[in-house]
Amino acid sequence: MSNKKRPHSRYDKQQLIRAVRAVVDNEMTSMESSIHFHIPESTIRSHVRNPSLHVGAGRKFYLTSKQEHYLVDLIKTLEKTGVRLTKMVLKKVIGEFINYTSTDNRFNGKYTLLFHFNICSLGKEPSLHWLSNFLNRNKKEIKMVKEKKLDKKRRNGFTEEVRLGWLEKVKKTLTNNSLIHTPMNIFNVDESGFADDTQSK
Repeated sequence: MSNKKRPHSRYDKQQLIRAVRAVVDNEMTSMESSIHFHIPESTIRSHVRNPSLHVGAGRKFYLTSKQEHYLVDLIKTLEKTGVRLTKMVLKKVIGEFINYTSTDNRFNGKYTLLFHFNICSLGKEPSLHWLSNFLNRNKKEIKMVKEKKLDKKRRNGFTEEVRLGWLEKVKKTLTNNSLIHTPMNIFNVDESGFADDTQSK
């Protein structure tokens, strides 16, 4: 009898969570999930049946796979319209989405509101741990922007009067150019050209 060990399949935890979630959400059978995520079917079934294995099989997810995919598309759309995906922005947008779509009792409450350039938090937000796992699962799709602290002069100079004046100018510019309801017609451009692939078209 050979003592040679069978090679272990290589997959990360987030990949396993996706595979288990697909089965839990009845989006795939364990066999289909195994083929799609390249994880042994027996491993997936074990985690679905045994919550004590702690990969999320027995724990209710805030979002289904389809809802999370839709959320990723939403965030990518916001980024294309010029929204900087900082940690604060992502937490508020994701919190709004979960509150609006999920029936999970752990996340009941009012949801955040996104008004053009201002994001106002009125309810719960995902924890940093949840956000970290979410970004890790979707690292090929979403890139979080690191926030930078303003220097003292800029911080002190950004008074309420300056802020309101700037917002009024932006609103006037958008209104005069009929851009309030057509953000897809707004492009980022500087002295070097467009900041997207517009110049290649």
